Amino acid sequence: MTQPGSRWKEGAAAGAVLAAALSGCSEGQSAAQASSPAFAGPWADELERMTSLFESEFAARAFADGVVTEQEMLEGRRLLEDCYSAAGLTATWDEYGRVAVDGAASHGDTPPDAMGRCAFADGGVLVMYYEMLMNPEREDDWVIRARCLVDRGLVGPGFTGQELQRLFDAEDAMPWDVDDPVARRCMDDPLGVVEQEA
Repeated sequence: MTQPGSRWKEGAAAGAVLAAALSGCSEGQSAAQASSPAFAGPWADELERMTSLFESEFAARAFADGVVTEQEMLEGRRLLEDCYSAAGLTATWDEYGRVAVDGAASHGDTPPDAMGRCAFADGGVLVMYYEMLMNPEREDDWVIRARCLVDRGLVGPGFTGQELQRLFDAEDAMPWDVDDPVARRCMDDPLGVVEQEA
């Protein structure tokens, strides 16, 4: 039994987040969404996907120029906070855009229904802000993580993104200490974006 004040955490990586969104949303598009203009840049298809998944005037405005600003992210976060608050939950975000939600008791280990409903109350603006911030050129996530591990001396110079993905897919033991803060930064922020801003 989950007690009051229990905490649920949810990552903001686009793949996992969008997979969750797809399971709870209709595949159909409204006429307005279908006629929305194409976006430019490396994240264009994800912006298109967000606008097709969620009807949000706020997100449509934020995505219109193909860039999500910090101000737009903060406005989006307020929309999410309001949604969680209306459900009796409190949400906080870490420096990587991952949300932690505290709330009333819930039976079993299942997060409250509001977790899914509120995660995209902003139309995906918060998710896209962090995705674009952490990987502006949209390089392969596995490749840049492996490169970071190599650069930090945690693995040998021939270690590849394919090897890293294989280890995770197979749930094998990693050839480095998973609690090493340097390794964690390589997985969370392989380009050192947050580290540079700190």
